[in-house]
Amino acid sequence: MGGDRVDLLWLLLVLSAAFVRVRVPGGLAIAISALLGLQALAVHNAAHLNGGVAPQIARAALALALVGCAGAGSREPAGRRSG
Repeated sequence: MGGDRVDLLWLLLVLSAAFVRVRVPGGLAIAISALLGLQALAVHNAAHLNGGVAPQIARAALALALVGCAGAGSREPAGRRSG
């Protein structure tokens, strides 16, 4: 049962990567949701397996930095209009 959830999140992440690439509205939100879901499962497993949560915190910080870069890259310069 748990493996099906992980597979579904990976599929959602792969599809959302394509949506972000072609700039589908909401694609970045779907990608962030899939990443957060996978991160939550990783933290849950690390807590149960005594692997430590510190590496997961570092990964979460990296994910936030990547989301910030994606958000900054998706904005158009003030003087340009698309179309």
